[in-house]
This record gives sequence, structure tokens and C-alpha cells, in this order.
Amino acid sequence: MSWMALRPSSHFPQKPHDSPSWNLIVAVDVSRLPGLEKVRSLLTRLPLVPHPDHHLHVTLRYLGEAHCVKEQTLLGIKNIIAATPRWTARVQNLHTFSTVVWADPDLTGKFADLTRRLLGPVGELPPDPRRHELVSHLTLGYANGYASQEEVQEALAPIAHTKLGTIEVEEVILTELSLDASCSQWKIIRHFPLQENREHTKELTDEKTAGKSGKKRHVAQSEA
Repeated sequence: MSWMALRPSSHFPQKPHDSPSWNLIVAVDVSRLPGLEKVRSLLTRLPLVPHPDHHLHVTLRYLGEAHCVKEQTLLGIKNIIAATPRWTARVQNLHTFSTVVWADPDLTGKFADLTRRLLGPVGELPPDPRRHELVSHLTLGYANGYASQEEVQEALAPIAHTKLGTIEVEEVILTELSLDASCSQWKIIRHFPLQENREHTKELTDEKTAGKSGKKRHVAQSEA
């Protein structure tokens, strides 16, 4: 299913924009979320429209319409992100915004800290009426108009504390969302890399090495 086919949440009605809007997001590598398929399968009892794998992301900040964002603002954002060390975020626990199903990627509060610091450079922008976007969240899908909030919460109850996996937070992406009456489409505008972190790089290297060692042991045992 493509992003073009997704239906918007009934709680946040969308209307045609005169200008595209800009958002700061962190892309998600689905291969690092082994618990995702389990969650999706358990939510099949709902008329849920899932986010496709290629569109999974953590929303950091809504910047407003593109023509309102100044280059000086983007420079301030770039400097803040560049001074933020990279980290690995664990994704665990499921929640709802009305009929929106989302997973929590911010158990350590690092996303919230970065979001707070980003409020400075974008302070001149009009306030975002969609307050949920100030909460770092990984949207998994939207229940369409045939499912109520109560039904969504009931379906989530048995799996509310599910561990989905991890996200490597290495860059923030500035995206442009164009809307018309029938569809929405994302476009990447700019990449903002986070600060290189030797400790983080070592952790990833050790993790990959451990994975390869485990595969070698498995092959050796199979051959034996």
C-alpha cells in the first residue's frame, strides 16, 4: 500500500494547502523493528490503515508552511542537530491519539530534549495546533472511520507494552508535505546529520561483530 492511499485521521481533518508544509523527522529502518509484524498482525481485528514500511518515521517538529521558514531558522536548526550526539533509541509501548496508533521511541527522553531545543530556532513560527506532533512518536497507522477510539484502545490493551526494536538516530530530515483534496506526498528537502559519537559507533560495530559471530557459531554447529 502506498502512502498516497492512506486516509487521514478523522481527529485531524486535512484540507488543501496553498503552500506545502515542512516537518522535521527521523527515518526508521524497519529491519531493526522485529516486533512490528507481531503488532500489525494483532491489530488486524481493526479496520487499520498501516503506514507502509518506507514511510515509518518519528515526528520531531512541524515547522509550518514552507514559505514561512527562513534560511536563518534552518541554520539554527542545523547547528543544534550537529551538536547533538547520535544515539540508539528503543521503541516500546503503544499509545493512541484518538484513532491514531503510535509507538513510543523516547524511553530515555532524548527525543523530547532535542525537540525542546529545536523550539528556539522555530519560535518565530505560528504555534502548531496539532499538539500531538510535539510528542515524539512513531505512527504505525490510522483506524479508519469504522473504528472508534474505544475499539482501538481495547485492541491495544494486550500488546500495550510490546518491544518493537530500536532506531539509530543519526540524522534529522527536513521533509515537505504537499496536500490536496485527495492525497498527500512527501519530499526530502535537506538532511541534518547528528554529531559523530565514537561510543555510539563502537556500540554499533560491536553489535554487528556479535551478530556475525553468532552466525558463524550456528553454521559450525549445523555442519557438526
